[in-house]
Amino acid sequence: RLKLGIKKVIICDSYDDEFLGKEQIAKVASEYFLNIISENDVIAISGGTTVKSFVDIINVKKAYNKVAVIPARGSLGNGLEYQSNVVANNLSKKLKANFFGTFLPDYLDELTFDRLKDLEEVKTLIEYLNKINILVFGIGRADAMAKRRSLTEDEIKILNEKNAVSEAFGNYFDIDGNIVYSSNTIGLDMEQYLKIDEVIAIAGYGEKYKAIISICKIRKNMTLITDKETAIRILSVL
Repeated sequence: RLKLGIKKVIICDSYDDEFLGKEQIAKVASEYFLNIISENDVIAISGGTTVKSFVDIINVKKAYNKVAVIPARGSLGNGLEYQSNVVANNLSKKLKANFFGTFLPDYLDELTFDRLKDLEEVKTLIEYLNKINILVFGIGRADAMAKRRSLTEDEIKILNEKNAVSEAFGNYFDIDGNIVYSSNTIGLDMEQYLKIDEVIAIAGYGEKYKAIISICKIRKNMTLITDKETAIRILSVL
């Protein structure tokens, strides 16, 4: 925690089996999450395998009828069950909360982005994005996310030249947390992200240690939940 300079780090045991390892991270994250949420919260959640496991494994024992759950971003590539929209909808069902989402793609050209901002469902989502007080998200490696977003060869060349290691909210960052490339996205932006009260990042395995360091540089008031092996790799870099 002190090395990363963030509020809290929760470290789980590492497993040789990556699936079991991510499941353990998800279980610990779900327990932490249930201890901090309350009525009237607006919760945003990203997609991805670890975050999907977090929702699958969560054991909710009461109803949160006044809570709103929204996706942190639009739809991304293949794998419907891992999309932010689907994950957010599933979490809202488990919490017995309200769901507000959009099934628009995450990555848009500027003209389409400007036109879509006038749609009622997008306006509603943007309204809720400005009210988020809890965010649960996974941390993506820049190279993996560039592939999922089908970035062009020229865009990937820029990422490589500028040593991008992580991606979050439509932005790609170097290991020091500097934005090296941005794209238009439907969903949470950096300004909104920095205003959120409680931010929970859940990530481990898949050589994500540099990406985690990078995201932790962006804001200090956050909680990271990761595995022991990844934590050791982070310390070795720091």
